[in-house]
Amino acid sequence: MEKSIQTVELTQEDITKLKGSKAGNGCLFVLIFFLVASVVVYILNIYSITILLPVIAVLLLLIAVAYYVKKKDSLIDKDIQEGQKKIIIAPIQNKNIKTSDVTTGRRKGEIDSKYSMTINGKKYEMSEGDYLTIKNGEFLEIHEAPHSGVVIKGSWLKEDGTSVELNFDEL
Repeated sequence: MEKSIQTVELTQEDITKLKGSKAGNGCLFVLIFFLVASVVVYILNIYSITILLPVIAVLLLLIAVAYYVKKKDSLIDKDIQEGQKKIIIAPIQNKNIKTSDVTTGRRKGEIDSKYSMTINGKKYEMSEGDYLTIKNGEFLEIHEAPHSGVVIKGSWLKEDGTSVELNFDEL
Protein backbone atom coordinates (compact mmCIF):
# COMPACT_ATOMS: atom_id res chain seq x y z
CA MET A 1 0.00 0.00 0.00
CA GLU A 2 1.24 3.49 -0.83
CA LYS A 3 0.93 6.77 1.01
CA SER A 4 -1.27 9.30 -0.81
CA ILE A 5 -3.13 12.56 -0.32
CA GLN A 6 -6.03 13.50 -2.58
CA THR A 7 -8.49 16.37 -2.70
CA VAL A 8 -12.07 15.43 -3.58
CA GLU A 9 -15.55 16.96 -3.44
CA LEU A 10 -17.51 16.90 -0.18
CA THR A 11 -20.59 14.67 -0.21
CA GLN A 12 -23.90 15.73 1.33
CA GLU A 13 -23.13 13.38 4.23
CA ASP A 14 -19.76 15.13 4.73
CA ILE A 15 -21.45 18.55 4.77
CA THR A 16 -23.97 17.33 7.36
CA LYS A 17 -21.13 16.03 9.54
CA LEU A 18 -19.25 19.34 9.25
CA LYS A 19 -22.37 21.35 10.15
CA GLY A 20 -22.79 19.08 13.20
CA SER A 21 -19.23 19.96 14.28
CA LYS A 22 -20.05 23.64 14.63
CA ALA A 23 -20.45 24.97 18.15
CA GLY A 24 -23.30 27.33 17.33
CA ASN A 25 -24.19 30.39 19.39
CA GLY A 26 -24.33 28.81 22.85
CA CYS A 27 -21.05 30.41 23.90
CA LEU A 28 -22.29 33.84 22.85
CA PHE A 29 -25.50 33.42 24.90
CA VAL A 30 -23.45 32.40 27.97
CA LEU A 31 -21.24 35.46 27.49
CA ILE A 32 -24.23 37.83 27.27
CA PHE A 33 -25.91 36.21 30.31
CA PHE A 34 -22.72 36.49 32.38
CA LEU A 35 -22.24 40.10 31.31
CA VAL A 36 -25.77 41.06 32.40
CA ALA A 37 -25.45 39.09 35.66
CA SER A 38 -22.09 40.76 36.35
CA VAL A 39 -23.52 44.24 35.89
CA VAL A 40 -26.40 43.41 38.28
CA VAL A 41 -24.03 41.99 40.92
CA TYR A 42 -21.71 44.97 40.56
CA ILE A 43 -24.58 47.44 41.02
CA LEU A 44 -26.04 45.52 43.98
CA ASN A 45 -22.64 45.53 45.71
CA ILE A 46 -22.51 49.31 45.39
CA TYR A 47 -19.76 49.41 42.82
CA SER A 48 -17.30 47.31 44.85
CA ILE A 49 -13.85 46.95 43.29
CA THR A 50 -13.43 43.51 44.93
CA ILE A 51 -16.28 42.24 42.75
CA LEU A 52 -15.23 44.11 39.62
CA LEU A 53 -11.74 42.60 39.17
CA PRO A 54 -12.79 38.89 39.18
CA VAL A 55 -15.74 39.76 36.94
CA ILE A 56 -13.40 41.41 34.42
CA ALA A 57 -11.07 38.39 34.50
CA VAL A 58 -13.94 35.96 33.85
CA LEU A 59 -15.34 38.19 31.09
CA LEU A 60 -11.97 38.28 29.35
CA LEU A 61 -11.76 34.49 29.55
CA LEU A 62 -15.28 34.11 28.13
CA ILE A 63 -14.45 36.53 25.31
CA ALA A 64 -11.34 34.50 24.44
CA VAL A 65 -13.37 31.26 24.38
CA ALA A 66 -16.10 32.88 22.25
CA TYR A 67 -13.46 34.15 19.80
CA TYR A 68 -11.89 30.67 19.50
CA VAL A 69 -15.29 29.02 18.94
CA LYS A 70 -16.33 31.55 16.31
CA LYS A 71 -12.98 31.23 14.53
CA LYS A 72 -13.33 27.42 14.39
CA ASP A 73 -16.92 27.78 13.10
CA SER A 74 -15.79 30.20 10.38
CA LEU A 75 -13.15 27.69 9.24
CA ILE A 76 -15.85 25.00 9.02
CA ASP A 77 -18.01 27.41 6.98
CA LYS A 78 -15.04 27.99 4.66
CA ASP A 79 -14.62 24.21 4.21
CA ILE A 80 -18.32 23.84 3.34
CA GLN A 81 -18.22 26.82 0.96
CA GLU A 82 -15.20 25.46 -0.93
CA GLY A 83 -16.73 21.97 -1.00
CA GLN A 84 -13.43 20.07 -0.77
CA LYS A 85 -11.92 17.51 1.61
CA LYS A 86 -8.55 15.79 1.86
CA ILE A 87 -8.30 12.01 1.84
CA ILE A 88 -5.06 10.97 3.48
CA ILE A 89 -3.91 7.38 3.13
CA ALA A 90 -0.81 6.86 5.23
CA PRO A 91 0.71 4.57 7.84
CA ILE A 92 0.63 5.32 11.54
CA GLN A 93 4.06 6.74 12.33
CA ASN A 94 3.72 6.38 16.09
CA LYS A 95 1.16 6.05 18.89
CA ASN A 96 1.16 7.79 22.26
CA ILE A 97 -0.60 7.55 25.60
CA LYS A 98 -0.87 10.62 27.81
CA THR A 99 -1.95 9.84 31.36
CA SER A 100 -2.97 12.13 34.18
CA ASP A 101 -4.37 11.65 37.67
CA VAL A 102 -7.97 12.73 38.21
CA THR A 103 -7.91 15.06 41.22
CA THR A 104 -11.57 16.03 41.60
CA GLY A 105 -15.07 14.62 41.32
CA ARG A 106 -16.31 11.04 41.47
CA ARG A 107 -13.30 9.73 39.56
CA LYS A 108 -10.78 11.23 42.00
CA GLY A 109 -7.74 8.99 42.29
CA GLU A 110 -8.28 7.30 38.93
CA ILE A 111 -5.94 7.66 35.98
CA ASP A 112 -7.26 9.41 32.87
CA SER A 113 -5.65 8.29 29.61
CA LYS A 114 -5.72 9.99 26.20
CA TYR A 115 -4.61 8.00 23.16
CA SER A 116 -3.22 9.51 19.98
CA MET A 117 -1.48 8.56 16.75
CA THR A 118 0.66 10.47 14.29
CA ILE A 119 -0.16 10.12 10.61
CA ASN A 120 1.66 12.09 7.93
CA GLY A 121 3.18 14.31 10.63
CA LYS A 122 -0.17 15.26 12.23
CA LYS A 123 -1.48 14.04 15.59
CA TYR A 124 -4.99 12.53 15.81
CA GLU A 125 -6.84 11.32 18.89
CA MET A 126 -7.94 7.69 18.94
CA SER A 127 -10.01 5.48 21.20
CA GLU A 128 -8.44 3.02 23.62
CA GLY A 129 -9.82 0.09 21.60
CA ASP A 130 -8.28 1.38 18.37
CA TYR A 131 -5.00 2.07 20.19
CA LEU A 132 -4.82 -1.52 21.40
CA THR A 133 -5.88 -3.05 18.05
CA ILE A 134 -4.05 -1.03 15.38
CA LYS A 135 -0.26 -1.28 15.18
CA ASN A 136 2.36 1.27 14.13
CA GLY A 137 2.95 1.09 10.40
CA GLU A 138 -0.61 0.01 9.55
CA PHE A 139 -2.44 2.22 7.07
CA LEU A 140 -5.40 4.46 7.82
CA GLU A 141 -7.59 6.47 5.49
CA ILE A 142 -8.55 9.83 7.01
CA HIS A 143 -11.13 12.16 5.42
CA GLU A 144 -10.39 15.63 6.74
CA ALA A 145 -11.66 19.16 6.14
CA PRO A 146 -8.64 21.17 4.94
CA HIS A 147 -9.13 24.45 6.84
CA SER A 148 -10.79 23.42 10.11
CA GLY A 149 -9.00 20.08 10.43
CA VAL A 150 -12.27 18.33 11.33
CA VAL A 151 -12.01 14.59 10.76
CA ILE A 152 -15.05 13.65 8.72
CA LYS A 153 -14.37 9.91 8.84
CA GLY A 154 -11.57 7.43 9.09
CA SER A 155 -10.93 3.80 8.29
CA TRP A 156 -8.29 1.26 9.21
CA LEU A 157 -7.08 -0.39 5.99
CA LYS A 158 -6.22 -3.97 6.86
CA GLU A 159 -3.59 -5.97 5.01
CA ASP A 160 -6.21 -8.47 3.78
CA GLY A 161 -7.89 -5.70 1.74
CA THR A 162 -10.79 -5.08 4.13
CA SER A 163 -11.35 -1.92 6.10
CA VAL A 164 -12.78 -1.10 9.52
CA GLU A 165 -14.59 2.19 10.09
CA LEU A 166 -13.12 4.17 12.99
CA ASN A 167 -15.43 6.25 15.16
CA PHE A 168 -13.85 9.67 15.64
CA ASP A 169 -17.12 10.97 17.19
CA GLU A 170 -16.37 9.24 20.50
CA LEU A 171 -13.09 11.08 21.05
